[in-house]
Amino acid sequence: MLVLTLKKEGCYKEKKVEANLQDLKNFVASLGIPMKDGQYNLPGYPDIDFYVEHVEVEV
Repeated sequence: MLVLTLKKEGCYKEKKVEANLQDLKNFVASLGIPMKDGQYNLPGYPDIDFYVEHVEVEV
C-alpha cells in the first residue's frame, strides 16, 4: 500500500496533515509486528505480501 501526501504551500493545514499521519500510524500499528523485511501478514490473506510505504511530495 502506497500512501502519498501531496503538499502545496499555502493549500493545507499542518494540523490536518499531522492528524492524517497519526491515523496512518494507528492503522499500521493495527497490522501487528512486521516481519524482518517489513512485510505484514494480513489475516485471511496468508499468500499476499503486504507492505506500507508513505511518501510526502511537495508540489
